[in-house]
Amino acid sequence: MKKIKKEKKDNSERWLLSYADFITLLMVFFIIMYSMSSVNAEKFQALADSMNAAMSGGGSGDGSGVGIGIASFSSLLPSTSPDSSQMGDQAEQDELDQTAQAIQQYLQEYNLQDSVKLRVDERGLVVILADTTTFESGSAEIISSFIPKLIQIADILSKVDNYVRIEGHTDNVPAAGGKFKSNWEVSTARATSLVQLFISQSSIAPEKLSAIGYGEYRPIAPNDTEDGRARNRRVEIVVIRSKFNSVEATSSSDASDGAGSGDAAGSGAVADASGGDLASEIASANAAIDNSAASAAPSAEAAPSGAR
Repeated sequence: MKKIKKEKKDNSERWLLSYADFITLLMVFFIIMYSMSSVNAEKFQALADSMNAAMSGGGSGDGSGVGIGIASFSSLLPSTSPDSSQMGDQAEQDELDQTAQAIQQYLQEYNLQDSVKLRVDERGLVVILADTTTFESGSAEIISSFIPKLIQIADILSKVDNYVRIEGHTDNVPAAGGKFKSNWEVSTARATSLVQLFISQSSIAPEKLSAIGYGEYRPIAPNDTEDGRARNRRVEIVVIRSKFNSVEATSSSDASDGAGSGDAAGSGAVADASGGDLASEIASANAAIDNSAASAAPSAEAAPSGAR
């Protein structure tokens, strides 16, 4: 009798086996990649030291043992900590932010927000003083009622061990008569006056201070309106970031060597912060301006400045 052949069932799901194998291999691959990216620094260092000792004959360095002179495995150790310079920059930024917060709190306590502004920029922490609040009209003499507030601000700044530069600025209205012949003199005299106050009555180290006058050549607002000119008539206290220390230290050294010589730095007349009477500083700045006036054309951003 003829046997009846059984019909084979069509196995249409066989592809699942191949798919499952592929998924398993892919999962193993990613597990291996993850484990390689999460190196235990201590274990890797121990392995590196052990391998170095074994392959260099106990680390004697005298040619005994294997002595193949391989490079240290520690050089292969991945960096697990931020760059030290980045950590330093962040620490300084935090310190500047805390100082700015302390000053802002003081300004709010005494309702001085309209007279004193703060900002943090590439140079560092900048404290902006309005001229109408800080100085007598057309003068470099500090308003007596504002002096205690300036001393308090300076004492807050003294907690930061950075160079502090006082920058004087004016608007574009030429100085007309009076004590000052030019806006250079106005800006330099005001910056120097503030430095002398800080030296005599605050806890900021004198060697950390410097004064510079920019006249009308660093405006922060257009000079075609009264409001813009008022904003440009200002003195800025700049707590300079430590990355500029080398430049600032060199400038301080040059100023000490040439005190009273009236050297001009860039577009600003620099005054020595270590001492000297105000009149000699003004005369020095004026001499620098007169000597360079013939060759120095006003910059494109210049706007004539004058203080009232």
